[in-house]
Amino acid sequence: MKRLLTTSMLIALLGASTATGAGISVLKTSFETRGEYEAIRSLSGPGKQCKRDWRDESALGITVKGGPVDCAVSTPVEGDAAQPDQIVRVVAELNEGTDRKVRKSVYVGVLARASRKESYELRIFPKARTFELLKSGEVLEEGREKTIEGLAEKNRLQIDALGDTITAKVNGKKLASFKDKDAEQVKARQTGLSFGNRDNSKKGLGVASFDKLKVQVPLP
Repeated sequence: MKRLLTTSMLIALLGASTATGAGISVLKTSFETRGEYEAIRSLSGPGKQCKRDWRDESALGITVKGGPVDCAVSTPVEGDAAQPDQIVRVVAELNEGTDRKVRKSVYVGVLARASRKESYELRIFPKARTFELLKSGEVLEEGREKTIEGLAEKNRLQIDALGDTITAKVNGKKLASFKDKDAEQVKARQTGLSFGNRDNSKKGLGVASFDKLKVQVPLP
């Protein structure tokens, strides 16, 4: 099992690692303190269109303006070796404040082995109830899934990058699993969250939030 680096900020957030579900949590946060919120940093996307805030001091709020645009933020956890084993989980909600004209094109997602240019990514479009599994922006698998909850509903997103196998889940159901024979092409090591709007819109506003974020490594 490849290890993950933890920064001093991460140590302050965690206190100690815990074993939950299918992995050992090295980051577990519900954004209840400013330090937990500020540990999430911009990774990619134009600042004027990709915004984040400390929503009600209890969640990571995000807004996206116009499109098409893709945004990403990073957690303080990254791998210390090539192709690190990573599990990223989060609860995401597309809010009713999203403009009606872009509700079907706004997405929320999770990232493994990420950088500004590379990643494995699960995106879900809650209003449309569709998903995409991507490698560095290229769609590997996509589809429609009734398990995906709609507008103003919570969705539990999970992406596992374990060896050369990438698995995407939502609300406990496996959406896709891809065995990447060229996994060495993705050299990035960070973990993160993604959001954006794939519609051609000048001013359409997407509003969403993330909560209960976990970054894990698999059990030995």
